[in-house]
Amino acid sequence: MSAEQRPLVLATNNPGKVREIRELLLGLPVIVTHLGELADPPQLTETHDSFAGNAREKALAVARATGELALADDSGLVVDALGGAPGVLSSRYAGEGANDADLVAKLLAAMEGVPAAKRTARFVCVLILAGPKRAKSGGRRPRLPIPKRPKGGGRRPRLPIPKRPKGGGRRPRLPILSTGEGTCGHEQQCSEIGRWEGQVEGQILTEPRGEGGFGYDPVFYYPPAGVTFAEMAPEEKNEVSHRGRALQQLRRDLPEILEHL
Repeated sequence: MSAEQRPLVLATNNPGKVREIRELLLGLPVIVTHLGELADPPQLTETHDSFAGNAREKALAVARATGELALADDSGLVVDALGGAPGVLSSRYAGEGANDADLVAKLLAAMEGVPAAKRTARFVCVLILAGPKRAKSGGRRPRLPIPKRPKGGGRRPRLPIPKRPKGGGRRPRLPILSTGEGTCGHEQQCSEIGRWEGQVEGQILTEPRGEGGFGYDPVFYYPPAGVTFAEMAPEEKNEVSHRGRALQQLRRDLPEILEHL
């Protein structure tokens, strides 16, 4: 199994998260796709009061809907002066439909008057990998039509992801196989396969700095580098960020996991 690439469906369509995860999993035997590329993506909810609970709920939902390995991340900003807020509500802190600028503006308003020594915070990320259990009957779930390597060697043809229309518009969606709610593939039950956690300590500035990153990155100051996450190059941020640290652990463990699936 290790010689063949496996589909890995990310339980997100956040372009910033998709970009970071794809960069950090480069070179592993997986084909990374995400909810925005599914023909009929499941509707995900975050109803738990912990990052782990939300990540598990999303990973299992995507695994059940697609019959493939699913990776979910739940992450957020934990600010000490705000009693841990925004926490699991980080992406919805400024209300549904709010953009990154709205999130930062609300955070800075909530932190107004807080002295520098008490502006400590941390980013937290929990990753959970879920997928189908092996069927007791020995059956296998349907898979995406991944091209095989040529017998004479050389590179395997790429997964046939539809191209965008020349005249513009959205690219046709990737035909991930769906087998119904609650099971994966040929009546295989889904389960959590592994989880990884990363944290990074920092401080909240009084105004945004930098143009990179996303979310709260422009006001999250990382003391060891002397810059905000938004001022870092992507590869620098990936080395030290909460998501980067969790993904580095996943990257270490994933080849062995795939060997035993």
